[in-house]
Amino acid sequence: MLDRLPEGALAGPGPELWGSTDPEQVAFWRERLSAFRETVCRSPMIDPEWLKITSTSSSSPRECELLLHSWVVATITDRGTANDDGTVRGVIFEKQAGAPRAILAKVVVDATGDLDVIAQAGGAFVTDAKKDGTGSNVQHCVNTAFTWTGVDMRRWLAFKHDNPAAHHALMNRGRELLGFVDTPHVGWRDDVVVFMAPACPATAGSTSSTSALSSSSPAAAWSPTWTSSARRPPASRMRGSCSPHRRSAYG
Repeated sequence: MLDRLPEGALAGPGPELWGSTDPEQVAFWRERLSAFRETVCRSPMIDPEWLKITSTSSSSPRECELLLHSWVVATITDRGTANDDGTVRGVIFEKQAGAPRAILAKVVVDATGDLDVIAQAGGAFVTDAKKDGTGSNVQHCVNTAFTWTGVDMRRWLAFKHDNPAAHHALMNRGRELLGFVDTPHVGWRDDVVVFMAPACPATAGSTSSTSALSSSSPAAAWSPTWTSSARRPPASRMRGSCSPHRRSAYG
């Protein structure tokens, strides 16, 4: 799928760098969310709109029925019965446009990225996320990730690395004004910035925040004002960066 994306829609380390612990490579790719635990990973930045277009165009209506705005809310198994052999028989989807829908299948593939189906089916997995919200930096909590475009990220990174004292002062100023400042990361292009956004418990209710940072220093590569508000979705709708990081216990 990633090979089908057009030029400029993806940025990430090549295969020769996967697993690298070279400090220079780790520092470079950490700014692009492609290095964790001092190791370069295969975790590219992808233009989400192009990924939607490519994914949809790759699905033929003659081969499958594509369900959009649908979430797995439960699995269908024989758990608790005499026939329980650990097999997932199907899943139940919840749609925005109607009642839940059950689909049975000979094979169920969990492609959620966080083993949501396996976890709901009672399968074995390991996780570095803890119930108190702590864990490694790979684990993600519920958030409202968003992007800005038209940002000179090269200028921002130069300011961050060449003038760390001023960078820390700016970030501290933001924390004093807002109570929270998120770290900007380079997106799939150098003029796109990705914010993973405030971590919830804030989304347990209605939240809003406004940022209007500006500075005469080179950190003013941007100075927009933004406002966001969100309500907590059902747990079954928390996807991608919103779910705990799980790995199959079977590797």
